[in-house]
Amino acid sequence: MIEAHVIPESFFRPFRAGGEVPLLLTNTEGQYPKRSPIGVYDSGILCDQCEPGFGPWDTYAQEFLKSMPSNAVEIQQGKQVIGYEVASYRYDLLKLFFISLLWRASVSKHLFYKNVRLGPYETEAKKFLQGNDPGAEHDFSVTLAKFDGPLAHAILDPCRAKWDGVNYYHFYLGGYIAYIKADHRESPQPHLDFAMKPDGPLKIIGRNFVESKELALFRKIAQSPNNLRRS
Repeated sequence: MIEAHVIPESFFRPFRAGGEVPLLLTNTEGQYPKRSPIGVYDSGILCDQCEPGFGPWDTYAQEFLKSMPSNAVEIQQGKQVIGYEVASYRYDLLKLFFISLLWRASVSKHLFYKNVRLGPYETEAKKFLQGNDPGAEHDFSVTLAKFDGPLAHAILDPCRAKWDGVNYYHFYLGGYIAYIKADHRESPQPHLDFAMKPDGPLKIIGRNFVESKELALFRKIAQSPNNLRRS
């Protein structure tokens, strides 16, 4: 077994700018900050022979998501930018990356991924990965959103949420949020319109970080008494 990342290490790299060692903060009672120089990894999920199979998906996603794609066009509503449209991208590689992200988080025992437990969908996700099959639009449907501003690059632990009763997992990836459906029911709006499609452009929802609930959560975690003690 190897020290394998669920969220690739490159998404944590910006936090090392200026020689700083990133800290993994928490507001969980009894837990305290931990140094996390190369991100969050788990030595119990992948062996050295199977880990390279994730390489093409991880490599493509890391490059694609490191900034807004150069061919992205703004979607405007009046004078407000509400999203972006990318005319061409590799649906297969990006979709398989997100399915692999979901599966790796589900099998991980790391506290950071404690909220991701797929149940029967774990086996289903594994079959897509083993078959190198990104599936159709509604198979583990993925919607991408992009926060504005440099403060939006902090990474929260993944969480589960419901949209109109449909189960989704939220992954934070350095300014992006991936909403990944773990449900056989049809995607609700706005996911239905913005979900990744194998035969169309990629649409990305634009989100205002300052007005988001995530900013309030970042502040709550940073101000937690747990984080006054550093290790």
